[in-house]
Amino acid sequence: MNTPTIVHARELLDFLDGLDRSKAGVFAMFDGGSIKTISLNADIYQALDSAVIPPSAIAVGVETVGWAAPLTDGEIGEVPPSEHPDRVRVHMVSVINDDGAASILEITRPEGIEIVEDYGNASGTLALAIEQMWENRVR
Repeated sequence: MNTPTIVHARELLDFLDGLDRSKAGVFAMFDGGSIKTISLNADIYQALDSAVIPPSAIAVGVETVGWAAPLTDGEIGEVPPSEHPDRVRVHMVSVINDDGAASILEITRPEGIEIVEDYGNASGTLALAIEQMWENRVR
């Protein structure tokens, strides 16, 4: 599937290749393919809160790295993902625009890296924070 939003997510991944990924980032994306860093912080939520989206941006991308753990019966467990015995490292790029949202996850497992593309089905606090940032931008 090649929605405009997933295409932007792939463009952001290409832009980030070779850059320092030690901090979470928020990136403005513009017509013509240019990308500008608008916020960096060790905490993704602080990066989102401090991001000022230029009115000419056609999309906003977010990048972060963290831990993920399996859900039990579709529910969040009592153990934080970073402490779960079956945790995996996840690098996430998510892009939102007026057409919706999409994400690309690079999941690092002992047997290798798995790439998962999400076409707007993400949920949870981070997905909501990204959506609110886009909806609250100055136009």
